Amino acid sequence: MPTPQESLENAKREADRAKKKAAFTRVAKAEVHKKTPEELALWQWEHGPDSPQFILAEYEWKRRLLRSQLWWTLLCVLIGAVIGATTTIIGGLKNSAQPVTPQSLSPTESVAPKTNPASTNPLPPVSNPTNSTLIPKTTH
Repeated sequence: MPTPQESLENAKREADRAKKKAAFTRVAKAEVHKKTPEELALWQWEHGPDSPQFILAEYEWKRRLLRSQLWWTLLCVLIGAVIGATTTIIGGLKNSAQPVTPQSLSPTESVAPKTNPASTNPLPPVSNPTNSTLIPKTTH
């Protein structure tokens, strides 16, 4: 059975919890979104770390950070796409200014790249060993 002191502490804890719950139900999510960073920090500071308001403020900070990061990520993607498209167009225009056709080549040149069959294999030639090189000679 709880002592009178414990009963009084439990009653205070329950009254405090009911007060926090009533204050939390009055908070609208849109109201938290509209707060400036300073107002949100002050509002979070007024409530303890175990209160729902504190947790709601934490989620709001994370939402704002994510929104900022998403905006910058999309901006970087857009800049990269514009740079990529621009360099592709410039490179295409530069190469299309002087097209290579069989008629524009001299009689000794061809459209296909020249390759030396011996130079296409990077490995050295393999010799076919005979049995005499594999089996050591023994002398009697």
